[in-house]
Amino acid sequence: MSGADYDMGEAYCRRVEVDVVADLRWLLLSPPLLGGDDEYPCDNVVFTAAERMELEAWLEALAQAPQPLIDFLASARPNREVPMRLGRYAERLLAYYLNAGPIHRLVAANLPIMAPPNRDGGIATDHTTLGEIDFLLTGPGGQRLHWELALKYFVARDVEAPGIDDYIGPDSSESFRRKVEKLVRHQVRQAPPPPYDDRAWASQLFVRGQMFYRLGRQVTACSVLAQAHGRGFWVPFAALPELQARPRAHGFVILPRAQWMAPRTHQIAMNVAQIAAEVSRLWQVAEAARPQTPRAGLMIAEVAPRADGQGHDEVARGFVMPD
Repeated sequence: MSGADYDMGEAYCRRVEVDVVADLRWLLLSPPLLGGDDEYPCDNVVFTAAERMELEAWLEALAQAPQPLIDFLASARPNREVPMRLGRYAERLLAYYLNAGPIHRLVAANLPIMAPPNRDGGIATDHTTLGEIDFLLTGPGGQRLHWELALKYFVARDVEAPGIDDYIGPDSSESFRRKVEKLVRHQVRQAPPPPYDDRAWASQLFVRGQMFYRLGRQVTACSVLAQAHGRGFWVPFAALPELQARPRAHGFVILPRAQWMAPRTHQIAMNVAQIAAEVSRLWQVAEAARPQTPRAGLMIAEVAPRADGQGHDEVARGFVMPD
């Protein structure tokens, strides 16, 4: 069920192993990232207990014979040397479920929203792309649904009660507020283009990911986040020795972007000194490739040995951030 992929997340290239069925299970069954509040209300995709049991049974069968999923993913990459973006990978996983899984059925995907010509009364003939509908589908009772998918990871500033403006992307280039506004006030409100505009579609968000909080802090999360959203830690590079005090800190692994979804078993783990040296090396590689680009945080997994001695299982995730 594993497949080889290439990761270019931090301006370096390495071949990594990904478990595509585990990633699909994580995408479908992990908690939503957003819960919504008065400022940014949202309707999330939620599976019932019975539906989750049905999904688990389907995923278990898929894990025994994953080749159709592997082939489906490969069909989107005619050039294997060109890495698939993590968001695109998530799109393909969800598309496979909607094509081959239970409960829902795909109607259309990746529909561009075009501005009509002469939209300002002039003589313009261009059809500028205004956006895209991720998925149109039917539900178990024949409901017509519009899903917008997003996969996001943000780091909270070191404050006790971070607000929506206190979350930034690990490379500091992305604002959580801007992303939420785009999702809630634009993407889910887009009307499908012809020939799907002759009926009503109920819009829902399918947002997965994780938020990261300063190591050792007790934090009250932003109100727009789901109460059970995925949490991790972050630590400044200079404070990496703090990881040695972790009660479960048996070792750490740097996670390439292709492995940011499902937790997995790792065969090799590093101690804190080794992690510090490798993070420093990867930042130097990135700076040599893009001298004007600020350093970005690197995701790490905290791991513990398996009881059977076959590798190390993840127990937590975090980011090492530039000082």
